[in-house]
Amino acid sequence: MLRHLPLLSPVPRHQRGHLVVPAAFSADECDRIVSLCEPEPAERATLEGVEHVGTTRSSSVSWLPADEDTWWIYDRLGELAVDANEHWGFELVGFEEELQYTRYDGPGDHYAWHRDGLDGAVSTRKLSIVVQLTPPEHYEGGALEFPDLGDQHDPFFGVTDGPHRSAAAEEFSQLGTAVMFPAFEYHRVTPLNSGRRRSLVAWVAGPPFR
Repeated sequence: MLRHLPLLSPVPRHQRGHLVVPAAFSADECDRIVSLCEPEPAERATLEGVEHVGTTRSSSVSWLPADEDTWWIYDRLGELAVDANEHWGFELVGFEEELQYTRYDGPGDHYAWHRDGLDGAVSTRKLSIVVQLTPPEHYEGGALEFPDLGDQHDPFFGVTDGPHRSAAAEEFSQLGTAVMFPAFEYHRVTPLNSGRRRSLVAWVAGPPFR
């Protein structure tokens, strides 16, 4: 049975939600990012202050530093963040962390409902960006989802079983698409059923939310 998470403290409605930029990166650029990241050793993903994360998170990650081979990726993401922030108006300062390359490699890999930031060691994360690096036809499951904040009865809807993604999840899954949202928004990646899924995650930092 799905455990319901508590809803966030009230936030002005205009600050909620997500923005989608189709083809933020071309197919060739996605391949280029994968070729940069895939040879790097991966480690099992962890959670701050949690020793056993299997029920919450099952995936592997590696990190993409800013250097002469990757500056164009950071620049592109920065441009996306500046444009998107016209919607939210957050106080942003830039990237304080390296980009995270996330690997969902086998059936059951997932990331349950969570927030990327708000307090603790990740309190400076203000804006999250997820870029899809795997064509959607190469895997089943593994859908990026957000709760339905308009559904007061059950905003954290049940797990999407089988190969069929919701219309929104299908939009998010397109190769090269960037999905941007406030770091305090709950989201998840549903369990992978088959294939493998790759994504690039960035966090744009700023003073902690007050």
